[in-house]
Amino acid sequence: MASFAIRLALISITHLPVPDIMILDEPATSFDDEKLEGFTSTLEMIKSKFKNVILISHIHGLKDIANQFIAMNKNDGFAVIQQS
Repeated sequence: MASFAIRLALISITHLPVPDIMILDEPATSFDDEKLEGFTSTLEMIKSKFKNVILISHIHGLKDIANQFIAMNKNDGFAVIQQS
């Protein structure tokens, strides 16, 4: 989480253009419930700074913060995609 926080801080103080998209790949995998609660607040802040945020995660509770989500499940050896 520390390196993630540093990246966010650098984006906020840089004079370079802010990209329209932020991609987060499994950023909260090792978080306990307390850290996960703090991370959801951080996600809200990220959503306010970027036009598009893609979050890849196995944590089902994070889908509640998403505007839209895509679930990928395995069925008979094949990936089944469900969009909500």
